Amino acid sequence: MAMKKEHAMLTLIIPGKYQVKDMDVYMEPLIDELRELWDGVNMYDVSRPVNDRNFLFHAILIWTIHDAPGLSICCGLQTKGKHGCPSCGPKLLHRQSKDLNKTVYDEYRQFLPQNHRYRVRDKHKFNGKEVEMRKPIKMNPARWKAMYDKNEGTGFPLGMKRLSIFYKLEYYENLPIAHLLDTMHIGKNVAECLWKHLNGTNIEAQIKLRKDLRVANIMPNMWLHEDNSYVHAPWNFTSNEKENIISTMKNIRFPSGFGATLKNLFTRDGSEFSGLKTHDWHNWIKYVLPAAIPSTFDHDVTLTIYKLCKYLRYFQSIMHTLP
Repeated sequence: MAMKKEHAMLTLIIPGKYQVKDMDVYMEPLIDELRELWDGVNMYDVSRPVNDRNFLFHAILIWTIHDAPGLSICCGLQTKGKHGCPSCGPKLLHRQSKDLNKTVYDEYRQFLPQNHRYRVRDKHKFNGKEVEMRKPIKMNPARWKAMYDKNEGTGFPLGMKRLSIFYKLEYYENLPIAHLLDTMHIGKNVAECLWKHLNGTNIEAQIKLRKDLRVANIMPNMWLHEDNSYVHAPWNFTSNEKENIISTMKNIRFPSGFGATLKNLFTRDGSEFSGLKTHDWHNWIKYVLPAAIPSTFDHDVTLTIYKLCKYLRYFQSIMHTLP
């Protein structure tokens, strides 16, 4: 029913095939209507008594939902690079990896309690450096606006590209959660990257990764040798393990209408997926992978994969509600 013409509601029309540079121009009519709804619109309710059918209708924008690039375009905050987390702001620890040509956020010890042993006492288990910086304060529209006002006349604060048009809404700064990321895209991307990571068949990517491990000073046993050889990683499939995993996945059957049969989605040689849709990737990481990897890897690796799959299954569950 939602796809029928009479039920479709087109909010914005953005011409052209190129990325929009100034989204605020297209958002202006929507913002004007939202401000009008905030003040109140006279409405008529035929279900009420005859003498009490007119009332003043108010509405607010609770939040918007995007993928990461869409979040950056709409709210004017960075979603990639050195300050790529709109929730953490500019105080998120990061480093630029020349080998991977990416910004890496690998100082996750920053989010641990100040007296946690991993910060100082057990630093040798990581990169040997102490982490003293506290967990970043969770950013919201009010905090971003305060940073903008503080920097007024000297440019935008770190992590902000422009002041969003949403600040024209009187209540926008009071919203605790103004923008959400669409878990459909996140779950699919995580599942696809995890499968490639477990395979480890991309030799060029493996060499870049091992070089970066040396630069980061972590996992010395995984570093690249002088002859460009490297030790087999405990999270990569061996040829026999991969055959067993693929055989298990091919024999898994879903209830009717639950998802595609994985047996029909492998390439001719049976080594790779081909044609998986987003919903199929979600099913794979939430239900198929946990059932297919028992006794395949070391306990630590298997437990980590289980926890990741369990978290995504919980996070994307319809029973999960915002606090």
